[in-house]
Parts: sequence; structure tokens; C-alpha cells
Amino acid sequence: MLSLLNRAIFGLSVIGTVLGGQVVAAPRNALTFSCPGVSSSGTRPHLGLEPIPEVTTKEEDAMEAPQELIDRALPIVGFFESSSVDPFTNISSTDTISLGYMQWNWGTKSLINTFMATVRPTDIALADGKIQPVLTTLKMFADKPATISEISGQQAAAQLLANRALVQTWLATEQLRLRQKEMMKPTLSLAYSLSKKWLEPLKSIPDAVRLQTFVYFVDLVVYNGGRAGIWREHVDAFRKDRTSMDIADLIYKWTLACQEVRRPTPHPSIYNAPEALSNAQLWKNKIDADATVFSENEIDLWVFGFLRAVTSNGDDAPKGFPGIFQADVLSRRGVVALRYGTVHGTCYKPDPVRTVSQC
Repeated sequence: MLSLLNRAIFGLSVIGTVLGGQVVAAPRNALTFSCPGVSSSGTRPHLGLEPIPEVTTKEEDAMEAPQELIDRALPIVGFFESSSVDPFTNISSTDTISLGYMQWNWGTKSLINTFMATVRPTDIALADGKIQPVLTTLKMFADKPATISEISGQQAAAQLLANRALVQTWLATEQLRLRQKEMMKPTLSLAYSLSKKWLEPLKSIPDAVRLQTFVYFVDLVVYNGGRAGIWREHVDAFRKDRTSMDIADLIYKWTLACQEVRRPTPHPSIYNAPEALSNAQLWKNKIDADATVFSENEIDLWVFGFLRAVTSNGDDAPKGFPGIFQADVLSRRGVVALRYGTVHGTCYKPDPVRTVSQC
């Protein structure tokens, strides 16, 4: 149940009210936005328009991004995820284990289907002898899944986490860095394709906007799993009859509702909900002070990020629940779109060359 303070705040909202943790839009728009925005089984909400499955062609998605753009974007995106840790050697316990720049993990099986499927025996030979048998088991799981049980594979993945330092040393080798970059090429090409398509309606595209939009879609594709069918049509529908102040107010109220979420899981609350609330308050304050502080493209990317946040259904099983990453998704998308805020405790501000830099 919402606190009396929250009831007082939401009860007078011109955008909507909050009932049982749900931000209910005003009558002019039938959409509602709960936190989390997905059902307990992970079903995504309907955003008023059907998902748009394809916005680019296979040929467009296969075009390699300019290396200069990649070289500028990867350090920015990598720092969001790993902070001071080298993103190519990053390891976390998310989804049992997530490792490397793209956080290939056990939960989505990208650790097996992408990472271990690409790793070669000569790569494994570079690892410490203590973890070579574990990597070999996972490689067999990737190449011949029928020979290794699911439980054995998961246990092997967990052993990597237990030997974090040895795995990081292995990932830091030049050969494994090159292997990761090889694995990332299709993802970076897709992000480049999406960023180009997104910018098509703009008449003039400064280099800074081109970099910012590419960084946005790299981070989206790498760490949020892509668009989930959302595109400009959904953003336009959301923005219809809503001012930037209306949007800031709704997003602030949604993040406030996220603070109330509790589930009967080992981790009962939305990840990084307080940080998302702080960011939403910052963005709202800036827009309240100057409604034109952000460009139209920045507002569009911000709204896209909010819609992607409420449709995020990752659950970080067995620790969490569907939607547990939603506040974190909003912060990531919002900080890249508006270039202000914090991600995992690190403050960012606009940078004319790098899109964002640390405060």
C-alpha cells in the first residue's frame, strides 16, 4: 500500500493517479503504467500500438559500423556496466553468471550459445589450469548439448564465478579481447543500423547527435536485449497531447511507485529503484526550470527508454522476478538520452565530445 505522502502526491496529479503501485493515465490516454510494467509471469503490457517486429532490413543490419564510431562508443557503454572495471573482463552474478563486455550469461544461454560457441580450444588453453576443465565442460555443452546435462552445465557456470580472478585474467588476454570483439560485430552492426534508421527523420545530424544515438542503441542492444518491438510510432503516440513537463511528471511518479514494490523472492525489490527516482527527480527539475532544455531527439529517446523500461521482463532468476531490472533500464536509457544522471552510483554530465563524462 502506498504511503500517505505518496497518496497525497499522486491524488492531485494532472497526468494520473497511483492505485496499488500503478500509475493510471489521465482520461485523454487509456494507457496505464504499472511498476513493474509486466505481469508476474513476464507478459509485457500493450502500449496502445502493436509491436513493430522489423524496422531495418537484413542488408542494413549487416553493414559494419564505422570503426571510429565504435572506438568512441565502446568505452562509454562499457563504463555504464562495469564502472572502473575493464568491461572486457567484467564478471557478475546476474543470471547465475554474466561475463565479458556483453555480459554473456547463463540465464539467457548467451554464455553457451554465443560466447562458448565462439571460443576455441586454443583460447581455453590460455586459461589457468584450475578453470580449463570448467571451460571445456561449457564448450562441450555448447558444441554437443546432448552430452552434458543442464544441471552440470549450470554447476560449471557457477564454478567460473567462484574463480572470478582467474576468469578475469583469462578474459584480459589479447586473444580473448579479440574474440569478444569478433562476437560483438553483429550486435554493433545492428545498433548502427537502428541508430541510422532512428535519425532518418532529422534534417540535420551533427556528429555529436550521431554518436549519442549510436551509444544509445549499442547500450540498448547489448544490455537491454533490443527494442522489444518499440519504435518511433509508439513514442509519437505516447507524446501526443503530452508536454515534456507532463512526461517528466509521469516518469517521476512511475519511479516513485517502483519504490513500493516487494515480491516474495530472495531479492524482493526493483533493482536500483532509488537511483532511478533520483534521476527522474533531476530530469523533472531541469524540465520544470526550462521546458526546452532538451532537444526533441533527446525527449524522443527518453520516452523510448521509458517504454522499453516498462516492457523489460528480465527476472534474474532465481533471485528476482519479472521486471526487476525496469528502474535500471530507465536510468540507463535516460542518462544516455538526456546526458544527466547517475548509473550504478556514477554521476554523468553532458560532454560535447564523448556524449557524457563523469561529473
